[in-house]
Amino acid sequence: MRGRVLAGIATIGIGWAGAALAGAGQQGIGQSPSSLPLTPTIREKGSSVTPAFEGWYYGKDGSQNLLVGYFNRNTKQELDIPVGPNNRIEPGGPDMGQPTHFATGRQWGVFTIKLPKDFGTKKLTWTIVANGLTNAITLHTQADYVVEPFEDAANKNTPPGLKFKADGKTFAGAPNTIAETFTATVGTPLALTVWAMMIGLGIKEKGLGGWLHELFCAPFGSNPIMWPLNFLFNVVEYVSKPLSHSLRLFGNMYAGEIIFLLLWLLAAVGFVGSFFAIVLGLGWAIFHILIVVLQAYIFMMLTIVYVSMAHEHH
Repeated sequence: MRGRVLAGIATIGIGWAGAALAGAGQQGIGQSPSSLPLTPTIREKGSSVTPAFEGWYYGKDGSQNLLVGYFNRNTKQELDIPVGPNNRIEPGGPDMGQPTHFATGRQWGVFTIKLPKDFGTKKLTWTIVANGLTNAITLHTQADYVVEPFEDAANKNTPPGLKFKADGKTFAGAPNTIAETFTATVGTPLALTVWAMMIGLGIKEKGLGGWLHELFCAPFGSNPIMWPLNFLFNVVEYVSKPLSHSLRLFGNMYAGEIIFLLLWLLAAVGFVGSFFAIVLGLGWAIFHILIVVLQAYIFMMLTIVYVSMAHEHH
């Protein structure tokens, strides 16, 4: 019993001593300012961004590749840090394909770095300076950091494949390039293009027989009694996707024009009305531009979701 008490006292003493040293010492590189050494560094804004080394792997061509992500400790602050002194990979950089926009939270496996054949035991360092806080991490090819992004050695599990065109390349595993680029212009029916591509990818991925089987047998099973109901549900789903795209775009455009019309009608009440019409109209014009950007982002995300759903088996 006496031994346990002495051990407990010794542990407490060491803990107090460690806390005193940590509190008295200078903040190390990569640490956020804190009144206590164990205070969490995650906050809404003003915190740091930490590079994250996921590991390295052998590519299908036998090359060595580093897989890298990051952790933005700000919950409500996304950061744009251009390649340079505050976002650099050395030696050989500063630009090695690292991101310059940092979303909030932990972002896994964001990019890869293909290493030269003579890399050997060399090391790279990725340094990020965000909100005045510096974080750096070492990138290497040590044996205990090997990862398997293409196939799990234990259970032979493979990652899902993703295509953005019916006859396009299948992408799977770690990111290493830009998969596809889409451009939408006024008057171009992107919704119908995505809809046709979704059906085409579904048929190519599952075969015509498999696609028709899902059309009549999902989601309520393959009992012939349920075929009409399954078919009705799937037709409604297929029709609603381009229809929702079209109605969303038309609604936003029409509403924006109506508001412009109402604002300019203020000019009919005289000088004061004209003044407010100009001021409010300018403000709404700026806001309308932001809405256009938001709609483009929504269309992009819906396209990704629909294309991904085309690969799913029911």
